[in-house]
Amino acid sequence: MAELEWFKSSLGDKSANTQKAYITQYNKLYKLLGKDIGDTSQKKLMDTVKEIDNANSRQALLNIGILIRTDKNLDTKDLLKYRDTLKVDIKTAQKQNNVNLSETLPTYEELEEYTESLKGKNDINFIINYL
Repeated sequence: MAELEWFKSSLGDKSANTQKAYITQYNKLYKLLGKDIGDTSQKKLMDTVKEIDNANSRQALLNIGILIRTDKNLDTKDLLKYRDTLKVDIKTAQKQNNVNLSETLPTYEELEEYTESLKGKNDINFIINYL
């Protein structure tokens, strides 16, 4: 795992939390590939990442591949194109989640009515909902 040590040393200008997140994502991608990321073709990286259900997770793993390939002066053109398509997928999923939430969350008026109904009956819940 010499690549991991090299990758860690390349993250020196990043915050400790960013370094930790990148290393976690590196380990996940390495485990999925079974070999060094820099030794993997763009096609294999994309095919492997496509197997992940969550678009945000796919993008996080893909970004690690892009970072490593960029640092090693390897071609990233296909990975960058795929990342752009993931951005669209992420926005679409986000919009769908917002629609789903709006169908299940109470309206502002319903929340106000519920909060007022708690006054004098359940002061702790009233205060929490009021805030």
